[in-house]
Amino acid sequence: MTIRITRNIRAGASALAIALGLAAAAQAQDRTYSIPAEPLASSLRQFARVSGEQIVFTDALVRGKTAPALQGAFSSDVALARLLAGTGLVARRSENGTLMIMRADGPQDLAADQGGSGVARVEDIVVTGSRIRGAPPSAPVITVTNEDMKNAGQSDLGEAIRSLTQNYNGGQNPGVAASQGGNPFNADLTGASFLNLRGMGADATLTLLNGNRLSYNGVNAAADISAIPAAAVSRIEILTDGASALYGSDAVAGVANVILRRDYDGVTASARYGDTTDGGGAQHQYNVVGGRTWTGGGVLAAYDYFKSEPIFAAQRAYTEAMPPESVLYAENMRHSAILSLTQQLTSAIKTSLDVTYKNGHKLSQNAFSVTTPLLLNGYVTSTDVEALTIAPRVELQLPGDWTSFVAATYGFDNAAITGTNYYAPSTPTVSTTDYDNRSRSLEVGGEGPLATVPGGRSRLALGAGYRTTGLDALTQSNSAIIQAFDDGLDNYFAYGEVFVPLVSPEMKLPFADNLSITGALRYENYTAIEDVVTPKVGISYRLSDIRLKASWGRSFHAPTFYQLYSNQTTLLRAVSGYGSTFPTGATYISVSGGNSDLKPERSENLTLTAEYSPPFLDGLDVSLSVFSVDYKDRITAPLTSYTGVLTNPLYADITIFSPTVTQIGSYVSNSAFGLQSLINAAYDPAKVVAIVDNRNRNVARENYRGVDASVRYRFLAEEDRSLTLSGSASYLESEQELKEGLSTVGLAGNVFRSPHLRARSGAVLQQGNLTLAAYASYIGGTTDRRRSTQLHVSSVTTLDLTGHLKIRDDVDFSFSALNVFNARPENVYTSSVLSAPYDTTNYSAIGRFLGVSITKSW
Repeated sequence: MTIRITRNIRAGASALAIALGLAAAAQAQDRTYSIPAEPLASSLRQFARVSGEQIVFTDALVRGKTAPALQGAFSSDVALARLLAGTGLVARRSENGTLMIMRADGPQDLAADQGGSGVARVEDIVVTGSRIRGAPPSAPVITVTNEDMKNAGQSDLGEAIRSLTQNYNGGQNPGVAASQGGNPFNADLTGASFLNLRGMGADATLTLLNGNRLSYNGVNAAADISAIPAAAVSRIEILTDGASALYGSDAVAGVANVILRRDYDGVTASARYGDTTDGGGAQHQYNVVGGRTWTGGGVLAAYDYFKSEPIFAAQRAYTEAMPPESVLYAENMRHSAILSLTQQLTSAIKTSLDVTYKNGHKLSQNAFSVTTPLLLNGYVTSTDVEALTIAPRVELQLPGDWTSFVAATYGFDNAAITGTNYYAPSTPTVSTTDYDNRSRSLEVGGEGPLATVPGGRSRLALGAGYRTTGLDALTQSNSAIIQAFDDGLDNYFAYGEVFVPLVSPEMKLPFADNLSITGALRYENYTAIEDVVTPKVGISYRLSDIRLKASWGRSFHAPTFYQLYSNQTTLLRAVSGYGSTFPTGATYISVSGGNSDLKPERSENLTLTAEYSPPFLDGLDVSLSVFSVDYKDRITAPLTSYTGVLTNPLYADITIFSPTVTQIGSYVSNSAFGLQSLINAAYDPAKVVAIVDNRNRNVARENYRGVDASVRYRFLAEEDRSLTLSGSASYLESEQELKEGLSTVGLAGNVFRSPHLRARSGAVLQQGNLTLAAYASYIGGTTDRRRSTQLHVSSVTTLDLTGHLKIRDDVDFSFSALNVFNARPENVYTSSVLSAPYDTTNYSAIGRFLGVSITKSW
């Protein structure tokens, strides 16, 4: 174990060492600016073009403000400070170096900075992770901008989140094989893309759009992030910490907030084509984005068409044992669109509306035999998806710097899955499954200052609301109903968050420049499950260029509808292998399926973070975080095997011995198909010696702990040249106790689970109209322990190269070569030709991929 961990750490650290070594050899230089006095929005955009900096600001924030002329050579910090002078605004850097413009009357010290530049580096300003304006986050927030995705050659938000070192690509994602590793949620069910931070499950990470929840997709309590057109996105903010105290259910591993480009002016159309060098997997993508801002408002509209062709087993050498017609990567097509409107109705009232729509189709197939054609012995699965979200919002400016809002959402996400099984010469059997998810919510809230304390003004955020979600699930086989339920959950919630600055630079204390505390508490009342209260406390500290953060909190995940209401199955089994313990001919009944008595899953999260921005190397930011998550009351079936269950005391709590006829009748009456027999004898209730209730229960406990590290350095070589170096690595340990009293089983590092180590490093060179980028990604190896002889599955390292050339001011040409060296996954044990012989949850079948795109702007 020690040797393997050391090897993994060395391999991942090499990516960081490259970035740090190059950064240490560089020195920052000034750039020459020639910007006339003009509206601040225009000046900031010109500044971004010259400096190469990435800037985020809203139209409402800069409306009516004018920037002075800027002539001469300056560092980017000084140049931006001069443009913002007298506007009441300041800039702060996010985790990845993005400059975020905000008001200067926030709760932190915004005047103190590095050498009087006016560009604050004291804390990161984020939307995600707090309800309070300007409050420093007490846990790490990763920011992935639109420009970051372009430089990485990523065509949609799904690809962007799958590249994160903190994410595990198992669960629902394109290319994941059904039920691989015995996990029923490992499946590319609808062609959707789900975040799965730390490998805790897609339902343990919450996805938002401009702070609003999206409808669930399929049977998971998770939203399809790929349904949002990437061309309309400004950035994704990912909080890698539990946050149910702020956002409610599902925010156990973290929260991803997709933020749109609401200040967009103009029209941009793009066409992209790419293909693999090994065959299959060609991609076609076309999109158009249009926006217009005016005094008091703006509109953004985007449409994206995407299609990826299938990859067959015959097209990859490492799947030669599979039937050649079987699909490794399904054909996937989608139309997605978004509309975003904002309007300042009066000086105190602002409205906004976000509408997203997706219509998609997925086609997959698998043969049952290597020698028989698929249409004689195989199956074909066709999936159609339609999703819509409408989210209006009204904000009101109140006296005393207080703001309030009313926000609502309406949405649905429907999937229709048709499976056709071919068993020649028999007539094909057709099964259909419909998952119709729906959601509605209404929320009111407010935020503003409280009393003045020694470190500044404390602030308070309050909110309350109502949310209802539902799932209508129907499965049929040749018109016979296999499963059917239509249920929902209503919940009422209230929350509060307070920010208290204890120390500010004006106090001139020798041991701290800034020290603040945040606290949050949320109450949720569910109509069908028990109520939940979740607290969260955060501390943020700064001394010179060192920032320390600590976050502790509790989070929860409400049971999914499938866990609650899926059909109950009752089976009659023979009692065997117990000697004379039970009478000859004895039987017992096993019960499995949904359980309406489930409680929420609960977690306790602790995250400690240290950040450093050395004054001797301007532009360098280093971060290190240590995290621990104790995830208990996880919902699962207690038994993986019925062997020995009747005499094992660990399962006494789920076993009823000598059941009465009434007890047997109760279980049978609640089963969709009554009592089904697995024995060759008539049912005799007098011979039933026990009932084993293996329905879903809150029995499992899991622990996750690890380290995240990141480094970023931006080197401004001259007026039109810059080099940005970045690196990140995540190390994870996790284990599961399926039921109290059972031995603990390792999760991370095992095949079909998150590897212990993931790392990614990048370099982006910008010179004039040319941008070149290179990214190296490392996915650690795992161990296949499913047989007595363990098999080590080797790590995979890929190199991606991209280039962008602005031919004219309005035409951009891009080229990408992903997985340049065509790294391939290593084979694992399989017991059937239906099983993919590699870990599809960690490693992709796409291989080397070459793509070109052209973009035209008006």
